[in-house]
Amino acid sequence: MIRFYLLPGLYLPWLDRDLDWVVIELDEVSSTQDDLRNRISGKIFPQDTLLCVQARRQTKGRGRHGRVWTTGEDGNLAFSFMVEKPSNYESLGALSMLSGLAVFDAVQPYISAGDMVLKWPNDVLIDGGKVSGILLEVEGDYVLIGIGVNVVSVPEAEKAACALCSFCNELPECSGVRAEILSAFSDLYDHYQAEGFDVLREMWQARSFDVGTRMSVKLPGGTQDGLYEGVDPQGNLLLRGADNGLVTVRSGDVYLS
Repeated sequence: MIRFYLLPGLYLPWLDRDLDWVVIELDEVSSTQDDLRNRISGKIFPQDTLLCVQARRQTKGRGRHGRVWTTGEDGNLAFSFMVEKPSNYESLGALSMLSGLAVFDAVQPYISAGDMVLKWPNDVLIDGGKVSGILLEVEGDYVLIGIGVNVVSVPEAEKAACALCSFCNELPECSGVRAEILSAFSDLYDHYQAEGFDVLREMWQARSFDVGTRMSVKLPGGTQDGLYEGVDPQGNLLLRGADNGLVTVRSGDVYLS
């Protein structure tokens, strides 16, 4: 079954109304990222339209570094949406952090207990457990942003994860969470375009760990330990090393020590 929804935000002259994303709801896909990529590469969408694909079940979903993230029929959220590709590489990092910020701001109102925090670059944690995952990929002139939220259960492959329902008084509907995330993303993207990354950086750091939090980063060539010092103007992670020097981390998996 396919359902189409039109969300406010972006002006499309062929409809003479304001829209953001055309949302396509599917019962099952191998991956919402792959489904959206196929629609883009095959030009299976109206010109000047932004698409969002949401699926009840995802059999071959993936996260960063090719990690498996499947979705059964139990009510977890999996969706992918597209935005125009920025002109420079640094803006891709900003989009990654902006996406995590959008998930945080969208999910927070549902939480009645537990401490939420952003972990670099875009993971949302509740009481230390990862409740969502985000994957950005480039396809032609677009960036595909895939988001998964553990609404009712934790995928088997996820370690140190948690489910949103454990911290809510009422179980939220997946479509409602997705709509809130898209709305938050749209608002934050407007801020980013108007004011640059510095404003988003301040917002992101306000939702992240306290400066001085001890953490480790798994890098291709080993592990970097240090104290959290925030993120730099390009969105890179900053750590204070054992020699008191400042270390810039551009890519890696963060773990609390």
